[in-house]
Amino acid sequence: MSELECRVLSGDDGLMTLRPEIYLYPYFRISEPVSCGAWNLNLRETKRLRRNTNPKSNGIARVIERHLDPKGKVLHSAVVATRTGPGWDDVEARRTEVDAFHSAVSFAVLNANADDRYRIPWDSGLFEPATSETAIISVTPEDAVHGDASLLRRGPINSHLVGGATGHLKLPAPEGLISIPILTLDARLLEATFRNAMAATTPEPSDANKIEREIYAAIHWYSRAWENSPLHTMPDVIVQLKTSLEALSGRDKTKDSVKVLGELYAAAVAAPGGEALLWQNEGTRFERTDRNGKTYDVTTFEHWFWNFAETRNKIVHDTLDPEMEYVMEGSPFAGNIFRVADRVCRELIRINLSRLERDNLLMSESALQIQAVFKEIGGIEQQSEDH
Repeated sequence: MSELECRVLSGDDGLMTLRPEIYLYPYFRISEPVSCGAWNLNLRETKRLRRNTNPKSNGIARVIERHLDPKGKVLHSAVVATRTGPGWDDVEARRTEVDAFHSAVSFAVLNANADDRYRIPWDSGLFEPATSETAIISVTPEDAVHGDASLLRRGPINSHLVGGATGHLKLPAPEGLISIPILTLDARLLEATFRNAMAATTPEPSDANKIEREIYAAIHWYSRAWENSPLHTMPDVIVQLKTSLEALSGRDKTKDSVKVLGELYAAAVAAPGGEALLWQNEGTRFERTDRNGKTYDVTTFEHWFWNFAETRNKIVHDTLDPEMEYVMEGSPFAGNIFRVADRVCRELIRINLSRLERDNLLMSESALQIQAVFKEIGGIEQQSEDH
């Protein structure tokens, strides 16, 4: 346990109870509230919070105002996460669920960069992409808002406590954060990703949750690829996206990974909503030559994936900057390697979640609403015919 976590259990009656915490996402805004399991995400403004006589509302306002935007100005609104479910048994149970929820929110935030057809408007001058920094969660013990604050800044190599009197402790925005975008989160995707994360992080890994763990790992590496820190380079991004796809396939060899992922892709195209996927079942084949000079007849996806894997290998083994264009006339995967790999990762994660959830996550909310209307009309017409 960390120095801060050692102090989260207390109780006047001798029983150990968890000290409550405040969870917020300072660096993005949502267009509408969204729920996920026992969690709710809502946009809160400090002005409105201070009108409330509830001490907790005023405490949340103070926590929000401790955060600075990319220009160094105090924030006056944030997305606040509240939980209405039964209490946790211990610190570990709380940490597991908060981490699972944060993983789901992070993927939903990054997914919000794309439209209903999975396309990101890279060439638009108005596009402000959400990055992993956008989805950083801020966790504050509730009692830290009443007096001098003491917060743990945690890292994998070093951690230390920072403190200051109420109103004086200011937390600068992450260095890689460029803007605070307004996002619409996909509620069905958020819920499915959260359930998957909870199943993946059960204490004892087993064959029963193997697919969940593969998806959870894929989302972790996908989120890492979207870090915008100056220390993070495009070669890092390519390696992490390749790792994400490798995790998703459950295979560590390219020849096995490409087969598994290709079969997932091909099957998904036939499902409603699959027509928007980058994969196309048009029957086009390409010739691929391996390192030994042997040639193979492969699909467009297989040709792209092998090129992507070889690009990753050049980075890892030869420390080379990658050629960022995959030039192959007639291939839907032609183009900037990062942008295509990003879309392939997003689509395949959704496909695997759909397969696991038995819910078609490939269809947009608007498409589902239209489908529901047609079903209702069909039902009414059937009733009319029966009578």
